[in-house]
This record gives sequence, C-alpha cells and structure tokens, in this order.
Amino acid sequence: MFFASVILSAALGSSPAPSASDTAHVPSSPSTWPSDLRSRIQPTDACPGGTPESWRRHMGVSLPFVSPEAYKAVVGEVIPELAGLLPDDVFHQFYFRADLPDGSFWGFGGYAVVRSGCVVHAAITSYDN
Repeated sequence: MFFASVILSAALGSSPAPSASDTAHVPSSPSTWPSDLRSRIQPTDACPGGTPESWRRHMGVSLPFVSPEAYKAVVGEVIPELAGLLPDDVFHQFYFRADLPDGSFWGFGGYAVVRSGCVVHAAITSYDN
C-alpha cells in the first residue's frame, strides 16, 4: 500500500505526508546511524558524531546549508521532518565512494545535521553500486 502511495504521489507531483514514526529526532546517537557510516566517522568526547572536517578525510562533504529548504533547492533532495532542530543548525550533504578491485564501485550518500561544529544527526539516503 505504501509503495502504491509513493507511485501515486510521484505521478501527482507531491510526496506522501510523513507519519509521526517518519520523524527523526535531533540530536540522535551515532550508535543509531547505519554501520556503513559509523565505521567512517571519528568520534571525540566533544563530538560523538565527529565534525564535518573529520568526515572530509573519508568522504565528500558539502559546504553548509542554512535550512532544509536551502538544501533542497541546491541538492534536489528533501530532508524529512526533523524534531529538535535549533535555529543555528546547518545541513551538509555527504558522499562516500570506494573503487573495487574488479573496476566497479560502491558508495552511499546522505545528509548530516551540524550543531556548534559537531555532527548531531546523519542519515544515508542513497546507495550506489
């Protein structure tokens, strides 16, 4: 049923309304982030989710966007509803890619919420291979 709703919404040019269970909470614990991402961050006592600068050592990270709307305008992806955002939170797009020995590649991308220089929430929104 949800799949049909997504197809219909795409055809009509809108997206399904998020339910309460679709709302992510900021900040979120890095322990809840996908393992593909967790294995590439460098936590510190001050920033358990790392910083955009430390993430850049392992993957591409965009300059900050000041709002989900600004992110969507440039990146073209919608950040889902987030509870607990603060006015000074910023958003970054990230992308990781690994070239495999057989000439193929594997990677993923998503968004991160940064508060006071620390990544406080992250989500993978796509995988590539």
